[in-house]
Amino acid sequence: VMGIVRGACGVLVGVAARYAFGAVKWSPGLALGTAVLGAVIAGGAAVLEAPLWCMSFGGALLIAGLAGLDRLAVKTPLGTPLMQSLGDMSYALFVLHVPVFVLLTRAMGMVGWGGELGWLSGSFLMVMAMAVAVMANRLIEEPARLAIRAWKPGRKPKLA
Repeated sequence: VMGIVRGACGVLVGVAARYAFGAVKWSPGLALGTAVLGAVIAGGAAVLEAPLWCMSFGGALLIAGLAGLDRLAVKTPLGTPLMQSLGDMSYALFVLHVPVFVLLTRAMGMVGWGGELGWLSGSFLMVMAMAVAVMANRLIEEPARLAIRAWKPGRKPKLA
């Protein structure tokens, strides 16, 4: 039940943030300052092992600042093709990363590569989760999106 409540709160915060982001009159200085402040808060929270909400708040400020710069047509890392494709597959990665990690961690334990996760095994798990997310995005998500757009009256499918 608490998971449902946390999820609902997350959705409400996301909707409120979307409206607040649209209401801000972004200038390059404000957007850059917001991004830098977010990076400092998130980085400091990670180094100091602060509660997760501190790092999340800093990350949200960082992304809001970068998105504000994008809105002003200032080139940022979020506008690169790599980040655009990562954004396209982000939902599939969000949904599938835990099952991939669980299955692969168990499989690694069965072949003797278990125990504590280090940078090598963690990198392997991350790459595999991203590979599964790319396949799910291309084979399921994109065709479904095109079918829905074609099915809805008055809308034409938009090829990405």
